[in-house]
Amino acid sequence: MSILVENAYLVTLNEKSDVVKNGALYIEKDKIVDISTTSNLHEKYKSAEEISNAKVSVVMPGFTCAHMHFYRAFATEMSLPTFPPGFLNVLRNMWWKIDQALDKDAVYYSALLGYIQAVKSGTTSVIDHHASPKYVMNSLDEIENAARKLGVRSNLAYEVTDRNGPEEAQLGLDENERFIKKVESSKDDLISGLVGLHASFTLTDQSLDRAASIVKEYETGVHVHVAEDKDDMTHARQFHNSTVLERLEKHNLLNEKSLVAHCIHIEDSDFEIIKRYNANISHQARSNMNNAVGTMRLLDMVESGLTVGMGTDGMSADMKPELMSASFLHKHSNRNNTVGTVEAYNALMKTNPRIMRKIMGVETGSLKVNAKADLIITNYYPKSRVTPENELGHVMFGVTSESVKTTIIDGRIAMKDFAIPGIDEAKITEICEKIATDVWNKVPDLPDYSESYPF
Repeated sequence: MSILVENAYLVTLNEKSDVVKNGALYIEKDKIVDISTTSNLHEKYKSAEEISNAKVSVVMPGFTCAHMHFYRAFATEMSLPTFPPGFLNVLRNMWWKIDQALDKDAVYYSALLGYIQAVKSGTTSVIDHHASPKYVMNSLDEIENAARKLGVRSNLAYEVTDRNGPEEAQLGLDENERFIKKVESSKDDLISGLVGLHASFTLTDQSLDRAASIVKEYETGVHVHVAEDKDDMTHARQFHNSTVLERLEKHNLLNEKSLVAHCIHIEDSDFEIIKRYNANISHQARSNMNNAVGTMRLLDMVESGLTVGMGTDGMSADMKPELMSASFLHKHSNRNNTVGTVEAYNALMKTNPRIMRKIMGVETGSLKVNAKADLIITNYYPKSRVTPENELGHVMFGVTSESVKTTIIDGRIAMKDFAIPGIDEAKITEICEKIATDVWNKVPDLPDYSESYPF
C-alpha cells in the first residue's frame, strides 16, 4: 500500500530531532521512502492509494510498550475479598488466581481488548509477558492472532514459573520454544518471541537451566521480573546466596536481547551485570506506585549508561499517562522538580525503540527514510512553534493530553480518523462481558499456591 501524509507538523525524533512544519511523508509497503514539505511531495505522490491530511496536527513515531500483561484485562473492576497489604499478598490473592481462570477465549479477548486500546492510543509496538496456567500450550498463538487482527508489532513470551509444579513449568518452557521456533521460521518482523520467566523467587535452578538452553539454541533472550519487590531479592540472598541478577548471570540468561522488568531493589553491583551483558530494563511507574513496591533508581541507571525503557505492567496499553506518571514520580521521590522529565521522555521515545531494534531487529521510533512506517497522526495542534529544543515539552504536555486520530503500523492503516477498520467494539464488548463474568466466578475457588515455594 502507498500512503501520503501531508500538512503535518512532523516531529521526526531522528538523529537531529528535525521538526518539519507543513511537512509530508510518503510510505510504500512497510517503509517510509520520502520526507519533505507538503509543497514538495503533494504533486510527486498525488497518485498514492491513500492521502491523509493531518491538518497541521503533530505527526510522530508511534509509542512502544516495553513490558505489558494483556491477560490483566478482565481484572478491571473485579471485586475480591479484603486481603492483607503487601505485594506477595496481591500476587497470591489476586493475580495468581486470575491467571488460572483464563481459558482460550479469555486469552484471545483480553489480548484483543489490549490491542484495540494500543491502536487507539498510538502504541504501535508491544512486548507482552503472558500467563494462563490452565491454558499454556498454544496460548501465545491466541495473543498473536489478536496482534495480527489489529496489526500491532509484538514480541510475546510465556511466563514460566514453578509455583504450580514442575510439570506446568515445563509446559511453559515448551510453549516458549514452540512459539519462538514458529515465528522464526515465518521470517515475519511483525511478531517475535522471547523466553518468558516469572521471577527468580518462583523458579527452580532446573527451570532456569532449561530456559538457558532455549536462549542459547535460538539466540534469543529472556523477559523476566527482577526485584520488583524486596522479597525477590531476599529470596535470592537466602536460598541462592546471590542477588537476583547474579543468579540470572550464573544460569547464562542475560544478553542484549534480555529484558529485565522493574529492577527496583537491585544493588550497585547489579548495575555492572546489566551493563556487562548490554541487557535492557523496563520501568513501570504507575504499577510500582499502585503496588507500593518502591521507586526504581532511574536517574542513577541513566547516569550509569544502562538501557532503560518504559512499560506499563498491564495497567493499560496507553503510554501517554505512563510518561507523565514516570516524570512526576521521579521529581517527587528525588524532591527535585528539575529532574525526571528528560529521563522519562528519553526512556519512552528514544530507548524503547532501541530495545525493539535489539530484540526484533526493526528500525522504528523515528520518521526517516527506510524506517518502518509505524507512526501516528495525533489530535494535538501546537499553539506555539515546535523546535528540536522544545519538542519534549510539546509531547509531554500537548500530545499526551490529546487523543490519536490515525495509527499506521508497518505501512498499514490500523486506525483512520478514530475508527478501526474491521473491528466492531460493541460486539466485542458484549462477548467480553460474558467472559469477564466467567473469569470472576472462577476466581474465589482457585488456590493461591502460597505454600508451593520458595525453592
